[in-house]
Amino acid sequence: MLLGLFEAVDALMAEELLGFLLSLQYALLDIVVGFMIDFNLGNDPSRLALLISAFLMIRGLGRLIFANVAELDERRSIQ
Repeated sequence: MLLGLFEAVDALMAEELLGFLLSLQYALLDIVVGFMIDFNLGNDPSRLALLISAFLMIRGLGRLIFANVAELDERRSIQ
């Protein structure tokens, strides 16, 4: 959840609208997943592993989509 709060502060300091929206989206995702991990979905470790793997895949796909939409100069380093 703390990472989500830092990401929200980063969104507020963004100079471009695209950077603001991306940081805000990641902040919300980080806060929700952190909340779910902190308050434990159950005592089953497989649920936790599934949640973390889904979180990392969604975050990675978001970065790939952002790199292609924003047409960054150095987008190959992101992909």
